[in-house]
Amino acid sequence: MTASLNEHSLLIERVMTWTEQDSRFSTLPIDDGAEPSRFGFQKASDKRARPVIVTAEDMGLELGAPGLASISSLLWTNKKGLLEDGIQTAGRDFPKAHGEALAFGLLIMVQVDAGFDPTGPNFQSLKNLSNRLPGYMGRSMPGKLWVRLHRDLLAKGFSMSALGQCLALAYREAVPELRAVRVVLVSGENDLLKEMDSCDDLDCSSCDEQETCDIIRDLIVRRNS
Repeated sequence: MTASLNEHSLLIERVMTWTEQDSRFSTLPIDDGAEPSRFGFQKASDKRARPVIVTAEDMGLELGAPGLASISSLLWTNKKGLLEDGIQTAGRDFPKAHGEALAFGLLIMVQVDAGFDPTGPNFQSLKNLSNRLPGYMGRSMPGKLWVRLHRDLLAKGFSMSALGQCLALAYREAVPELRAVRVVLVSGENDLLKEMDSCDDLDCSSCDEQETCDIIRDLIVRRNS
Protein backbone atom coordinates (compact mmCIF):
# COMPACT_ATOMS: atom_id res chain seq x y z
CA MET A 1 0.00 0.00 0.00
CA THR A 2 1.39 3.38 -0.93
CA ALA A 3 0.53 6.68 0.72
CA SER A 4 -2.97 7.31 -0.56
CA LEU A 5 -6.50 8.23 0.39
CA ASN A 6 -6.52 5.13 2.61
CA GLU A 7 -4.03 6.53 5.11
CA HIS A 8 -4.59 9.13 7.81
CA SER A 9 -1.63 11.52 7.78
CA LEU A 10 -3.75 14.64 8.08
CA LEU A 11 -5.81 13.34 10.97
CA ILE A 12 -2.76 11.97 12.80
CA GLU A 13 -1.06 15.35 12.51
CA ARG A 14 -4.05 17.09 14.07
CA VAL A 15 -4.37 14.54 16.87
CA MET A 16 -0.66 14.89 17.67
CA THR A 17 -0.99 18.67 17.83
CA TRP A 18 -4.04 18.41 20.09
CA THR A 19 -2.55 15.95 22.60
CA GLU A 20 0.80 17.71 22.77
CA GLN A 21 -0.78 21.12 23.42
CA ASP A 22 -3.38 19.94 25.96
CA SER A 23 -1.83 20.03 29.44
CA ARG A 24 -4.14 17.27 30.66
CA PHE A 25 -2.07 14.71 28.74
CA SER A 26 1.09 13.12 30.11
CA THR A 27 3.61 11.62 27.69
CA LEU A 28 5.90 8.68 28.40
CA PRO A 29 8.48 6.86 26.27
CA ILE A 30 7.95 3.25 25.27
CA ASP A 31 9.87 1.02 27.67
CA ASP A 32 10.61 -1.90 25.30
CA GLY A 33 8.65 -4.44 27.31
CA ALA A 34 9.71 -3.79 30.91
CA GLU A 35 6.26 -2.86 32.22
CA PRO A 36 4.37 -5.51 30.20
CA SER A 37 6.72 -8.17 31.58
CA ARG A 38 5.95 -7.09 35.13
CA PHE A 39 2.26 -7.84 34.58
CA GLY A 40 2.73 -11.15 32.78
CA PHE A 41 2.17 -10.00 29.21
CA GLN A 42 2.36 -13.02 26.90
CA LYS A 43 3.76 -13.10 23.40
CA ALA A 44 1.38 -14.08 20.62
CA SER A 45 3.55 -17.13 19.94
CA ASP A 46 3.28 -18.39 23.52
CA LYS A 47 1.40 -21.69 23.37
CA ARG A 48 0.68 -21.49 27.10
CA ALA A 49 -1.63 -18.53 26.64
CA ARG A 50 -5.11 -19.23 27.96
CA PRO A 51 -8.43 -17.48 27.34
CA VAL A 52 -8.92 -14.64 29.80
CA ILE A 53 -12.34 -14.31 31.41
CA VAL A 54 -13.07 -11.70 34.06
CA THR A 55 -16.41 -12.28 35.75
CA ALA A 56 -18.46 -9.57 37.42
CA GLU A 57 -17.52 -11.08 40.79
CA ASP A 58 -13.79 -10.87 40.07
CA MET A 59 -13.86 -7.51 38.33
CA GLY A 60 -11.94 -4.65 39.88
CA LEU A 61 -12.64 -2.02 37.23
CA GLU A 62 -14.77 -1.66 34.11
CA LEU A 63 -13.90 0.64 31.21
CA GLY A 64 -16.20 1.76 28.39
CA ALA A 65 -19.08 -0.46 29.44
CA PRO A 66 -22.51 -0.13 27.79
CA GLY A 67 -24.07 3.14 28.89
CA LEU A 68 -20.70 4.87 29.15
CA ALA A 69 -18.76 6.76 26.53
CA SER A 70 -16.32 4.49 24.69
CA ILE A 71 -14.03 5.15 21.73
CA SER A 72 -11.57 2.84 20.00
CA SER A 73 -9.76 3.81 16.81
CA LEU A 74 -6.68 2.83 14.84
CA LEU A 75 -5.06 5.34 12.48
CA TRP A 76 -2.13 4.67 10.18
CA THR A 77 0.27 6.52 7.93
CA ASN A 78 3.14 5.81 5.55
CA LYS A 79 4.52 9.33 5.96
CA LYS A 80 8.00 9.35 7.47
CA GLY A 81 8.78 11.64 10.37
CA LEU A 82 5.17 12.44 11.22
CA LEU A 83 4.71 10.11 14.18
CA GLU A 84 6.90 9.58 17.22
CA ASP A 85 6.83 6.57 19.56
CA GLY A 86 5.13 7.26 22.88
CA ILE A 87 2.32 6.70 25.36
CA GLN A 88 -0.05 9.55 26.17
CA THR A 89 -2.59 9.36 29.01
CA ALA A 90 -5.23 11.67 30.46
CA GLY A 91 -8.01 11.37 33.01
CA ARG A 92 -8.43 9.19 36.09
CA ASP A 93 -5.79 6.51 36.32
CA PHE A 94 -6.99 3.00 37.08
CA PRO A 95 -5.66 2.73 40.67
CA LYS A 96 -7.47 5.97 41.55
CA ALA A 97 -10.86 4.85 40.22
CA HIS A 98 -11.62 2.76 43.33
CA GLY A 99 -13.80 0.38 41.36
CA GLU A 100 -15.94 3.02 39.66
CA ALA A 101 -16.85 2.24 36.05
CA LEU A 102 -15.17 4.74 33.74
CA ALA A 103 -15.75 6.12 30.27
CA PHE A 104 -12.83 5.07 28.08
CA GLY A 105 -11.02 6.14 24.96
CA LEU A 106 -8.25 4.37 23.05
CA LEU A 107 -6.54 5.78 19.99
CA ILE A 108 -3.59 4.00 18.39
CA MET A 109 -1.59 5.69 15.65
CA VAL A 110 1.05 3.81 13.66
CA GLN A 111 3.54 4.41 10.88
CA VAL A 112 3.95 1.39 8.63
CA ASP A 113 5.92 0.67 5.48
CA ALA A 114 4.25 1.45 2.19
CA GLY A 115 3.90 -2.23 1.30
CA PHE A 116 2.01 -3.18 4.46
CA ASP A 117 -1.80 -3.45 4.45
CA PRO A 118 -3.15 -2.26 7.84
CA THR A 119 -6.78 -2.97 6.99
CA GLY A 120 -6.61 -6.69 7.72
CA PRO A 121 -8.53 -8.08 10.72
CA ASN A 122 -5.43 -9.49 12.43
CA PHE A 123 -3.80 -6.08 12.54
CA GLN A 124 -6.99 -4.33 13.61
CA SER A 125 -7.67 -6.76 16.44
CA LEU A 126 -4.28 -6.32 18.11
CA LYS A 127 -5.68 -3.45 20.16
CA ASN A 128 -8.04 -5.86 21.95
CA LEU A 129 -5.09 -7.66 23.62
CA SER A 130 -7.14 -10.86 23.43
CA ASN A 131 -5.71 -13.44 25.87
CA ARG A 132 -2.39 -11.61 26.06
CA LEU A 133 -2.57 -10.18 29.58
CA PRO A 134 -3.75 -12.13 32.66
CA GLY A 135 -6.67 -10.31 34.25
CA TYR A 136 -7.46 -8.16 31.19
CA MET A 137 -10.58 -8.93 29.15
CA GLY A 138 -11.55 -6.74 26.21
CA ARG A 139 -14.59 -6.89 23.99
CA SER A 140 -14.45 -4.96 20.73
CA MET A 141 -17.38 -3.41 18.89
CA PRO A 142 -17.31 -0.99 15.95
CA GLY A 143 -15.60 2.12 17.23
CA LYS A 144 -15.74 0.96 20.87
CA LEU A 145 -13.82 -1.15 23.37
CA TRP A 146 -15.30 -2.58 26.57
CA VAL A 147 -12.71 -3.72 29.10
CA ARG A 148 -12.85 -5.55 32.42
CA LEU A 149 -9.81 -5.59 34.72
CA HIS A 150 -9.46 -8.32 37.34
CA ARG A 151 -9.05 -7.04 40.90
CA ASP A 152 -5.77 -8.99 41.19
CA LEU A 153 -4.34 -7.11 38.21
CA LEU A 154 -5.29 -3.79 39.79
CA ALA A 155 -3.75 -4.88 43.09
CA LYS A 156 -0.41 -5.17 41.28
CA GLY A 157 -0.62 -1.50 40.30
CA PHE A 158 -1.83 -1.86 36.72
CA SER A 159 -2.27 1.63 35.28
CA MET A 160 -3.09 3.47 32.08
CA SER A 161 0.59 3.76 31.26
CA ALA A 162 1.02 -0.01 31.77
CA LEU A 163 -1.85 -0.67 29.37
CA GLY A 164 -0.28 1.68 26.85
CA GLN A 165 3.03 -0.16 27.10
CA CYS A 166 1.29 -3.51 26.54
CA LEU A 167 -0.50 -2.19 23.47
CA ALA A 168 2.69 -0.71 22.02
CA LEU A 169 4.52 -4.00 22.56
CA ALA A 170 1.73 -6.01 20.93
CA TYR A 171 2.05 -3.95 17.75
CA ARG A 172 5.84 -3.92 17.74
CA GLU A 173 6.02 -7.71 18.12
CA ALA A 174 3.41 -8.47 15.48
CA VAL A 175 4.40 -6.09 12.70
CA PRO A 176 8.00 -5.98 11.39
CA GLU A 177 6.88 -3.20 9.03
CA LEU A 178 5.97 -0.97 11.98
CA ARG A 179 8.16 2.14 12.19
CA ALA A 180 6.42 4.08 14.97
CA VAL A 181 3.48 3.64 17.34
CA ARG A 182 1.76 6.11 19.64
CA VAL A 183 -0.94 5.05 22.09
CA VAL A 184 -3.41 7.63 23.44
CA LEU A 185 -5.57 6.64 26.43
CA VAL A 186 -8.31 8.64 28.16
CA SER A 187 -10.40 7.45 31.11
CA GLY A 188 -13.25 9.05 33.02
CA GLU A 189 -13.13 12.36 31.13
CA ASN A 190 -16.21 12.84 28.96
CA ASP A 191 -15.06 16.25 27.72
CA LEU A 192 -11.78 14.82 26.50
CA LEU A 193 -13.54 11.85 24.94
CA LYS A 194 -15.81 14.16 23.00
CA GLU A 195 -12.77 16.02 21.71
CA MET A 196 -11.15 12.71 20.76
CA ASP A 197 -14.28 11.70 18.88
CA SER A 198 -15.17 15.07 17.41
CA CYS A 199 -15.14 15.57 13.67
CA ASP A 200 -15.60 19.29 14.26
CA ASP A 201 -12.00 19.76 15.42
CA LEU A 202 -10.20 16.74 13.97
CA ASP A 203 -11.63 16.24 10.50
CA CYS A 204 -10.27 17.67 7.28
CA SER A 205 -13.41 19.32 5.90
CA SER A 206 -11.74 22.70 5.72
CA CYS A 207 -8.76 21.60 3.64
CA ASP A 208 -8.36 20.97 -0.06
CA GLU A 209 -8.22 17.18 0.27
CA GLN A 210 -11.98 16.76 0.63
CA GLU A 211 -11.95 13.14 -0.57
CA THR A 212 -9.58 12.18 2.22
CA CYS A 213 -11.82 13.85 4.77
CA ASP A 214 -14.88 11.98 3.52
CA ILE A 215 -13.09 8.66 4.03
CA ILE A 216 -11.92 9.67 7.51
CA ARG A 217 -15.47 10.55 8.54
CA ASP A 218 -16.59 7.10 7.42
CA LEU A 219 -13.87 5.48 9.57
CA ILE A 220 -14.49 7.40 12.79
CA VAL A 221 -17.58 6.20 14.67
CA ARG A 222 -19.24 8.70 16.97
CA ARG A 223 -19.92 7.27 20.44
CA ASN A 224 -20.75 10.24 22.69
CA SER A 225 -22.22 9.63 26.09
